[in-house]
Amino acid sequence: MAALRAYVEGEGAPPSDLVDARMAERVGWDWETLDRQDEGRTMRAVAILNLAAGYERVVRALGAGNLSGLAKSDWHCYKAIVDSDSGDA
Repeated sequence: MAALRAYVEGEGAPPSDLVDARMAERVGWDWETLDRQDEGRTMRAVAILNLAAGYERVVRALGAGNLSGLAKSDWHCYKAIVDSDSGDA
């Protein structure tokens, strides 16, 4: 989580699971096929994509000073990453 947070905030490299997931999407690999090959890895990749997206939406909204329209799930992603960085998760 700390690596994900550093990446989203422009302070580090993307975590390998995020790289894997974005590569899979870009080359058009099918999640169902990937899931059959390695379900655990696929689930980690999907989870990290969701966490990154939710965290990024909150960070952008905070920067813009406009918190309206954020989903509760975005705040859960943000809190999970912030709490893991502080040792609370």
